[in-house]
Amino acid sequence: MALVSKNKRIQFTGRLQDIEAMDDRLFRSHRSYLVNINKIEQIDKVNNEIILHNQLTCLISRRKIKALRNLL
Repeated sequence: MALVSKNKRIQFTGRLQDIEAMDDRLFRSHRSYLVNINKIEQIDKVNNEIILHNQLTCLISRRKIKALRNLL
């Protein structure tokens, strides 16, 4: 797994379930992604992507879009 922050990328081992439970700001957008909801810039429903403040993108499943919108 990789954690991408503002200034660096860190590789580590672990389960997303465990990491997701550590902080309420984290949202499971796809089975392979956790995102910090405070860093979301916009949701692209056409491409099923989340665009973050640093212009990185990650996938969001169609089923999770509504839940994420409710959090924001």
